[in-house]
Amino acid sequence: MRILAAALLLAAAAGGPAEPDDTFQPLNRTILEGARAWLARGSAYDASYFAIPYPGGDIPADRGACVDLIIRALRHAGLDLQRLIHEDRVARAGAYGTPRTPDTNLDHRRCVNQVVYLRRHARSLTTRTDGAHLREWLPGDLVYYGTKRPWHAGIV
Repeated sequence: MRILAAALLLAAAAGGPAEPDDTFQPLNRTILEGARAWLARGSAYDASYFAIPYPGGDIPADRGACVDLIIRALRHAGLDLQRLIHEDRVARAGAYGTPRTPDTNLDHRRCVNQVVYLRRHARSLTTRTDGAHLREWLPGDLVYYGTKRPWHAGIV
């Protein structure tokens, strides 16, 4: 599958390989609960620029894009990607590969920035799709994919 071959899976929780049964980490469970709660409310796709408070800011609850699902699910688990990515970007600007000034309204709402941050602070999982490797994927793990760069995100 071409899309999966270009996927980057990131474990929501740090640590060793996932167990090969149906159990998963409490952090993964909380992330999944947050994602399901937001999706149950329904929203309109909207990747527009919004001016939002910092830290803890969010776009209108009835709006969002794939990255907003990740942001809201992680926030439900007590992780503020807006603050985490902004602080990391200020401290390690070169890692993000862009000369522009950090923007607390936008930076965390871009797949590429989430991937840069998570590659540094989360565990990458296999992108192989055979049964033995798929057991590494757990509900609540984050998925980023695209053909040339990560442009879409989801949650297992």
